[in-house]
Amino acid sequence: MNVDDLVSVIIPVYRVEQYIEECIVSVIKQTYPRLEIILVDDCGGDSSIKIAENILKKSSREWKTLSHDRNRGLSAARNTGVNAATGKYFYFLDSDDYISNKTISVLLEAIRFYNAHMVFGNGITKLYEDGTTSQIKENAANLHEMDAFDAFLREDSFVMAWHRLIDRRAYLSTGIKFREGIVHEDDIWSFQLSRSSLKVCSAPGQSFYYYRQRKGSIMDAELFSEKRYNGALAVLRNFYQVGISEGFLYNNINFIMRYCKEFNRVVSSIMSCRSQTFRHRMLRIKKLMQEFSFFPKEKKSTYLFMKAWYRLAYFMPARLAYFVAAKLVRR
Repeated sequence: MNVDDLVSVIIPVYRVEQYIEECIVSVIKQTYPRLEIILVDDCGGDSSIKIAENILKKSSREWKTLSHDRNRGLSAARNTGVNAATGKYFYFLDSDDYISNKTISVLLEAIRFYNAHMVFGNGITKLYEDGTTSQIKENAANLHEMDAFDAFLREDSFVMAWHRLIDRRAYLSTGIKFREGIVHEDDIWSFQLSRSSLKVCSAPGQSFYYYRQRKGSIMDAELFSEKRYNGALAVLRNFYQVGISEGFLYNNINFIMRYCKEFNRVVSSIMSCRSQTFRHRMLRIKKLMQEFSFFPKEKKSTYLFMKAWYRLAYFMPARLAYFVAAKLVRR
């Protein structure tokens, strides 16, 4: 293998004292020799950065630490890392996760073989706090430039930013950056990349990325927060604007189905907020429908139900209106 190409491994660090050692050691042990390890200190206020730096000082790897002056979030940390990277390629690794020792080598072989700008890694293992594991489904094999957008819509390619190797110059030429200050930033970023001119492919392999599922983390599915709701709403707005402006909501079935899923995610987020009254949640859904006024036929029954629901709620308790509306639509 040609080992002349430098690879920048970008690791945003924020409150991961318990996991950072395993993460850093997994990068040090990579079989590929030419790595630049970039730590981005996002001001977590704990010892995570010190732990990482002490380990790296004892290694022969090239590394550096970039520090924010305040906590700015994961999107900003990734943007900071890319701006400081000097490698031909870069790779995102979350600081509570880790990778197998052949990960970078396997991804490099694939991106070179297919002459691509970005490669998706396969073999993702979820790690749960009780010690159990599960596998994320494999990506579509050998994705190419022409079908990258459809692969994204069908969810054959994952939305997470990590476990991709990306040509830095090609990426910078797109002008795409992570949107700061929101949750679900990976969704918008991946959506934009799928519509760019970057040629993509996927790599073979088993269990090359170990993805930790932490209770109380940003993406804990059991949690509701306004930040998560606003992030899901930002994703939906992005889909809606592109779908209307380019006609995808009228003639692209894969886009329509993905849009409907994003719409459902926002509705589910609203309904999962138990700290708000049923009526308050219903009024939020009414506002949502007013903003996203175009509904494809695949979503028509849901549209009719929600429209009947919030109209009936003016004359009866919102909970009763919910069941009455459901019966009316079934007819």
